[in-house]
Order: sequence, then C-alpha cells, then structure tokens
Amino acid sequence: MRIIERFFASKTPHADECEDLIFVNPHFAAVIDGVTSKRREKNEDISTGRKAATLVYKALETLPRTADKEELFNTLNTAIRNYYLSQHMLQ
Repeated sequence: MRIIERFFASKTPHADECEDLIFVNPHFAAVIDGVTSKRREKNEDISTGRKAATLVYKALETLPRTADKEELFNTLNTAIRNYYLSQHMLQ
C-alpha cells in the first residue's frame, strides 16, 4: 500500500482537539471520524468523540493482517463496549 496524501484539520486552532484520526499500518488504512462532541470524558481532558476515535485506533492496531469485515466489526464493537462497560461498572 502506498499512501499518497495524509491530511486532516481541526475545527479549532488546537490540533489535539480534533476528533478525527488517520490509521495506517502495512495492512490497513482508515480515516476515523470521531464525531464532534461538546462533552468531555470523566477524568479525562478529551471529548467523547476523541475518546471513541482513540478506541477505534487502538483496536485497529490489534487486527491480524488476515482480518475480514466481520472480525473488524467485532473487534471495534468489543473495544468500545468494553470501555463503556468498564466506565459504567466504576460508577
């Protein structure tokens, strides 16, 4: 895979506030749209949209190169579900 362009821009002057991420490894590439959110995660200084994008990014890092769309869906779904279950169980 050859990446010929890679760019995203924050809606604010602060790039770390952008909810979007770009994932690239030797086997997969993804544009992750973290959805604009005004809410912040409890005990974290990031928006809920950025948190979701980060969870997806980290889950993509775990995919084997042979992953199909079903394994991709299950991996992403499990990552987000486990995070929110862990947060709910802590309350």
